[in-house]
Amino acid sequence: MQTLKLPVEMPDHIEQYIRSDFLLEYPDWISMWSPSQGCKAEPVPIPRRSVGLGDVGYFDKTGRFEILFNIYLSRETNLKHGYQPPKNFIHYSVGPCEEQWGHLNLEKSSNRRLLSGDLEISRGEHVGGHGTLVITLSSPKTKDPVRGTALILPDAMVRTTILPSAQEEMQGYFDQHAREWYKFCRAHENKKVRETKNGSLLLVTSCYKAKTWAMATFNKRRSSKKQEVRLSLYKSDPNADIYAWEVEGSVLARTGPAQEEMMNGLAIDANQCVAVELCALVEKSIVRGVPASLHSIMSTISRTSRFSVASTIRKFQPMR
Repeated sequence: MQTLKLPVEMPDHIEQYIRSDFLLEYPDWISMWSPSQGCKAEPVPIPRRSVGLGDVGYFDKTGRFEILFNIYLSRETNLKHGYQPPKNFIHYSVGPCEEQWGHLNLEKSSNRRLLSGDLEISRGEHVGGHGTLVITLSSPKTKDPVRGTALILPDAMVRTTILPSAQEEMQGYFDQHAREWYKFCRAHENKKVRETKNGSLLLVTSCYKAKTWAMATFNKRRSSKKQEVRLSLYKSDPNADIYAWEVEGSVLARTGPAQEEMMNGLAIDANQCVAVELCALVEKSIVRGVPASLHSIMSTISRTSRFSVASTIRKFQPMR
């Protein structure tokens, strides 16, 4: 297994959020700082395609997952989405009887209120705001440093994943094409990726998607007097899926999706990617005397683990 490497220029509060260990039963969970891909610059804003299974990309210094291409889409379709597939890109063809994906609804209340670090649900006074109170969170009142992250999902979420058996079937496809993808990304014509190190191309193998979300992160330094962080989430309008945080203390808090992505203030689809599981595409220089183009390795990313013995699939996790 391999620990997820993020750009050194990434702000600490964003990295802290991405590495949050929200769901212990899914240790390969990697939080997404930008659940929405935003909107295309059109006369009428059009929501872009969100992160999905089969996307290949990387994290940039702002915490956004930049999609280069999707292995299931043709080169023409990738280009229509604004992606950058190689000139001779060949998409992955699924066999007619091949079962590829699994789906799981995560509807328990514990999967809707995800907290990590020095943050807990507060039963005391809430921070004043407008609308219907959803939840209030607080940190301990102390002089000591405290940090924490939160992800609130009012409408729960759905986990979709490329089944392990399907990932194994894909290995031949990656063996054949991973080296040319790295070569393409390192070429000057692809200006989105300035430095593509071996293992830096990431494949999305699982997605956690929701209709709405509210995230927060803070990192309080040592203070001369006791202080606490407190934040309350409100639903602004009972007839709309619009939420807003009210905070006390140095907290970075956001909600989504943007109103441009909704229909009359309602979030219709669970298309906000709040977390992913990833595999790194690794090209090896020589494997038992055979060129790398025949023996790329799809390795999985894990929060805490390091490289294991070379295998077809190895995971990344954000290191706690």
